[in-house]
Amino acid sequence: MLVRRVAIVLLLLMTVSVGTASASVKPKPIDTSDISGVQVAVVESEIRDLGAYLVTIDQEHLAAYLTAVEASKVVSQVQTTQVRSVPTNNGAHSDAWWQGVSVCEQSGVNSPYYGYFSIMDGSAAGLSWDQQVAMANQIIARSGDGAWAQSCQNAGYAASPSG
Repeated sequence: MLVRRVAIVLLLLMTVSVGTASASVKPKPIDTSDISGVQVAVVESEIRDLGAYLVTIDQEHLAAYLTAVEASKVVSQVQTTQVRSVPTNNGAHSDAWWQGVSVCEQSGVNSPYYGYFSIMDGSAAGLSWDQQVAMANQIIARSGDGAWAQSCQNAGYAASPSG
């Protein structure tokens, strides 16, 4: 047990010395005169084992990192494919499409200010469903689907794939 502690201390001293050494600072030599040859061999063996263990840990962390990077790339590619597969529309949408958007925007509730579709200028306040759909379709005719968040467009197309 003492030998392991000595090995760890020696390794830490070597690591700290190497990490902080500069041209003007030299690490102090360690006096090993009171340690027998067998103890030195054991300490050296422990240092090698610890070094091998650290290399293994580094390799495992690198492998985990690379796996995470690859998984991130796959998720990004899937999301890009999903976004590209959603049709775009500059014309009127069906009630079913707008129902999906309204659930996304206002949880399907007619907000007293934003209406069903989060029309931000407040012009939808108090209007009926049909009036708000007509207003939203006019916005789509001018600006395209991009007037609504991509996630809400996706909700609309999920509710009505043809728009």
